[in-house]
Amino acid sequence: ALQLVDSAVHPETKQIIPMLFRRSAFTMFNTPLFFAIAVTPQTTPWIVGWQAVNQTYNAFANYNNRSSDQEGSIATLVQNFALAVTGATAAAVGTKRALTSMR
Repeated sequence: ALQLVDSAVHPETKQIIPMLFRRSAFTMFNTPLFFAIAVTPQTTPWIVGWQAVNQTYNAFANYNNRSSDQEGSIATLVQNFALAVTGATAAAVGTKRALTSMR
């Protein structure tokens, strides 16, 4: 019972972490996501969409598992999220273009 509580309750805030955002759910969520990324057409809209889904999940998981002494503003969270989506999308689209030009 203690193991179950320890895996579900944040150690510092004592709040229950939603099941989807617990560290133990990371692989369970990301495996189908990575499969979906691999099998969908590698067009820019699909790449942008999947990167936004991935970064959204990462943002929620990181927020729910954050240190309790890291209380940031909503503006900072939104800015960091936008930078993460932009960076991931730029890397994915840039890699696709680089690989396409090598052919």
